[in-house]
Amino acid sequence: MKTLDLTLQDERCIELYAQLFKGDVIRKLDYGEQIFTARIDDKESKAIKVFCSEEQAEIVIAKSPTIDFFGNIIQLPRMSKKVRCFDIVFFSSIREEDWQSLWCMGRANHSSDSVISIVPDEIPLLCSDEDVIHG
Repeated sequence: MKTLDLTLQDERCIELYAQLFKGDVIRKLDYGEQIFTARIDDKESKAIKVFCSEEQAEIVIAKSPTIDFFGNIIQLPRMSKKVRCFDIVFFSSIREEDWQSLWCMGRANHSSDSVISIVPDEIPLLCSDEDVIHG
């Protein structure tokens, strides 16, 4: 193999997981960086009350990214990203299927940071063939 062509997103994902196997990754978020977008169906929802409270809001985003590695689609272990100190923007959609629904978007502010880690049960076990019990 002489070359390896990865998309920029896949390359960043592999670099992140290389760091995650050593431990949690703590990162300061860029001001204005979009963290999440969520639909809130009920205007009196518990989520709005939490977001509008005086206490510092925190959100945990869990995902299992997939990458294309040498033509093989690989699903990576699930990671969780805990974000503190962010701003919420509420908006409504003009699409007909979203009529009367409320949306919110989380954006990073000057104090936003994140802690990214691999979900403990998702860490793959590395072992030799001798350790595998064939039944």
